[in-house]
Amino acid sequence: MMCCIASEKIENDKLEKLLDFTVLETRRNKGKYFTLIFIASSTKNAFRYRDVFTKYLDIGIRIYVENENSTQLNKILSMCEKILYSKEDDVQRILSIIALNNKAVLQV
Repeated sequence: MMCCIASEKIENDKLEKLLDFTVLETRRNKGKYFTLIFIASSTKNAFRYRDVFTKYLDIGIRIYVENENSTQLNKILSMCEKILYSKEDDVQRILSIIALNNKAVLQV
């Protein structure tokens, strides 16, 4: 499963670039969906980006909003084959979260 991870601090245009690349990779791998993981303190903070992630009609997006200490987050990350993140985001925080998983990590 293709996954991308973003923090609540990412700017709209950076998230759009990340999602465009993730959608391209998902299509290339003939996937039907990808997982978008928001590291956020509340759902409200993640859904302010809804215009960015609702523009794709042919690809499904599973959205998870988790805090960085969540046990659910580790379960989600363990199902990911590839994890993409933006170099314009809170990189140190994201890398510390995904460092525990031995997955292919791509910086966009």
